[in-house]
Amino acid sequence: MKFRLLTHADIEAVHRQFSDPDMCSYFSEPPCDREEAIAIIDHYLQPEGKDYLRYGMFDIETDAFIGTCGYHYWDQERKQDPPP
Repeated sequence: MKFRLLTHADIEAVHRQFSDPDMCSYFSEPPCDREEAIAIIDHYLQPEGKDYLRYGMFDIETDAFIGTCGYHYWDQERKQDPPP
């Protein structure tokens, strides 16, 4: 598996993931439409200096989209997620 930042070339894959009701049952957001998928990618395009990040996960041999992973808050001073 390889990881990279999402780009607008990944819109269809991101839309497929974040519009699937079964998949979204694991997220805190409802299924999205195509425009919202674009907004998701735009949100994560420039991660420098931000306390959140999302990478696309791709098959190392076929480059097929597998999914995404990331975090929504990172305490840079303590180098960890915030306490619950």
